[in-house]
Amino acid sequence: MRYYFIAILMAITSCTGLDNDYGPGNVNETPQSSVPVGVIILNEGNFQLGNASVDVFDKTTGSISRSVFQSSNDRPLGDIAQSMLIDADTGYIVINNSGKVEKVLLPSMESIGTLDGLSSPRYMIKIDDNKAYISDFLSGRISVIHPTFLTTIKEIETSGWTEKMFRYDNWIYVQSISDSGMYIIDALQDLVIGFVSIPDLIDVTMMDHRELACLTKGGLSILDMANAEVFPVAQANRFNTFSRIDYNPISKQVYVLSGNLLQYSLNSHELDTLYFSDERSLYGLKVDRVTGDVYLTDAKDFVQNGEVLWLSPDGEVQEILEVGKIPQAIQFLTE
Repeated sequence: MRYYFIAILMAITSCTGLDNDYGPGNVNETPQSSVPVGVIILNEGNFQLGNASVDVFDKTTGSISRSVFQSSNDRPLGDIAQSMLIDADTGYIVINNSGKVEKVLLPSMESIGTLDGLSSPRYMIKIDDNKAYISDFLSGRISVIHPTFLTTIKEIETSGWTEKMFRYDNWIYVQSISDSGMYIIDALQDLVIGFVSIPDLIDVTMMDHRELACLTKGGLSILDMANAEVFPVAQANRFNTFSRIDYNPISKQVYVLSGNLLQYSLNSHELDTLYFSDERSLYGLKVDRVTGDVYLTDAKDFVQNGEVLWLSPDGEVQEILEVGKIPQAIQFLTE
């Protein structure tokens, strides 16, 4: 099934209260507003071995706590930790191959509920206190759930693999791997109302309340969510399926992890290498949007324990942390 952005969608704008000053949008977390006191590392673990884990780095003391979920709950986290939504003092850990979401208290990681029975969940975004969406790798549907009671309310049909989700007012933009672009869902109706095609789309990140930076195999584009328009800003035929993207609003730099860590300046329009990976297997990327620090994960050989590299904004290594197997997603704990 494919949806096209047509004139009727523009008419919906006046009905849903969209305006250029709405914000902030969010993706998978409460928007960062203060310097983090802790760094949460999600370790995927090995496929079908059920050894996913969560490590927490305390930036105040410099100590790291390993396998925090298992220590707090006396049971394993599950098989393939994919992503985490942070909502104030509550976290939702999406466990892909276990088909579940673990709801936890922060920072203890004590489980306060589990949503089972999902197909192959990827990312979660909260709409309000009574509704959240979960994207999926296999089902061809977005699950609509109740985040308090952890029950499935309904499903929204899409076409194949969906990934990250971003909010602009009552529109939810959903990354589609299968169709290479972004679905637009009306969150009031739980209905797909449009689709923005972005050929060879690899990864997406939020820039501000209305713009997304979109990494493709051919370069970088900006998606204006208010108008559902895409503007190419840089060509660089050097990215592959495993590349990652994030954004530093302080310096207006787009960071791309593609073998090495690259930075693209929206001011000078220059693409430079910030960190050479040497022989590392760099896998995950996260930018602290308050300090400008950059965190990279190194999956090594995807069998042994990995590492997290904490870099300053200019690419200098501040610390290297030993973590669990196949570290991928990073989130921040704030006071």
